[in-house]
This record gives sequence, C-alpha cells and structure tokens, in this order.
Amino acid sequence: MTPYQKYISYFEDIANRHPAINWFYELDEEEILQGLRNDVQYPCMFLEIPEISFADNGSNTDSITPIGLVVLSACAPGDQAEKRDTLISHEAIIFDIIRQMREDDRTGQLHLNTNQISYAKVGPHFENCYGWRLDARLQLWADLHYKEENYVPYNPNKFA
Repeated sequence: MTPYQKYISYFEDIANRHPAINWFYELDEEEILQGLRNDVQYPCMFLEIPEISFADNGSNTDSITPIGLVVLSACAPGDQAEKRDTLISHEAIIFDIIRQMREDDRTGQLHLNTNQISYAKVGPHFENCYGWRLDARLQLWADLHYKEENYVPYNPNKFA
C-alpha cells in the first residue's frame, strides 16, 4: 500500500467506526473555493490531501504525512447555542481521534508525537459550518525496497 493509500484508509476507518461521524469526505482544494458537493451528512470528517515526504535512517524509511482533518456540522445562522453545542461535541470527536492515534502509536501501527498535535476552531465555512481542525504529523513505514519484477527490459520503440 502506498503512503497515500495508508493515510486515506486509516482515517476513513476511524470515521467509519466512530458513531458520531456520519460522513467521510476527501476535500479537494477547488471545493474550498467553490463549495461542497451536495451529499454531505453532518457531522462530517473532512480529510485534506497531504504533501508527503520521507525520513530515512539507512535501514528503515517512514513516510512523513502532515495530517489536516476537520470535523464540521452545519448550524442555523445566528444560533449561538447550536454553535456552542457543535463546538463542544466536535471537540470531543477530535479528542477521540487523537486517542485512537495515540493507541495506534502505542501498539506500533504508526509513529505519532503528541507534542506536534494542535487543533483550532473552524467556522463559519461553507453552509455556516463549525467545528475543529486537527493538525499533526503521522509517520508510517514505507516500503522503498527495489523490486526488479516491476521492470521489463528496455524497449527502444516504446515511445516511438
């Protein structure tokens, strides 16, 4: 599995198993400017597409993936009580996600430094949505071993 596949699968699994999250959504940059697709069900976990790098110590290589995810719900315009309740309930979801990542770090499924985690209030965005954005850095093992079977003999006519 590639680092991107691991990243998407990992957070989709968390969203799928968390009873308060009703939708999982990979957020494209264009949608930030143009608006969301119509099929969003709230609360929703929006996962940003990362810029992945590597850390290599000579014997092992990890992918370094900056996490950007947001848990949002739409609130009625001007309803301060609903906004407050949404922020409180979604902060609890963010803490559940952090707890899951810490547990996966403890069991060796990933590497996570809790000191590099931050989260911030989001909103109003899109259709008056509020929630929290989680920033962290995830390290997962990446298989960069050479695989001769992935190559065929050179063909000088391939691009002719």
